[in-house]
Amino acid sequence: MKNLKGIAAVVMSAVLCLSLTVTVFAEEEVQEINWTEEMEQAVAQAGIEGEFVAIDKVALQMFIPAAMRDAELSEEEKGEGMIACYVTEDDSAIVTVRYLDGEGVTLEDYSSALEEMEDVSDLDVVIVNGIPYLDYVLKKDDCGCLATVTESGYILEFVFYPMSDEGFASVAGIMLSSIQPVDAEEEVPAA
Repeated sequence: MKNLKGIAAVVMSAVLCLSLTVTVFAEEEVQEINWTEEMEQAVAQAGIEGEFVAIDKVALQMFIPAAMRDAELSEEEKGEGMIACYVTEDDSAIVTVRYLDGEGVTLEDYSSALEEMEDVSDLDVVIVNGIPYLDYVLKKDDCGCLATVTESGYILEFVFYPMSDEGFASVAGIMLSSIQPVDAEEEVPAA
């Protein structure tokens, strides 16, 4: 994990330079992140191995570093909407994916609800590979979150922990940059 953290910090700097653009969304400036061939090459050149994995129940895929493994979910976790969980071998870092019934909520409604929460900070709209998300931090839990709302009002939330670990924060940045629709022509293993 130590090598991964150092390499990830260098890669993340290159990734940010290569992939970030600014666009207009809902009359405010919004960060746009796109997984590009240059990003993929920078990750590979930094020696970060991994693969894209399809996320169950949603037509999205995400790059999972080889330093993380798929954790088996309990029935209770599944009942709470968790559809995927990835952890480092030493359990020091975790990424979870939740898919919750938002009862018809819109992205704007969810953003308003998050703004009212005391523990939420740094709430922004970001476009990741063409999909609008809310990007925010849960300070008390040391988590970075990325959430979107489906057309049917379900909330899809990616949670990255711990964000206070700079090395993992860089890896989390790579992972969230990679979230994208599954390419129907490409074989992607399911989570």
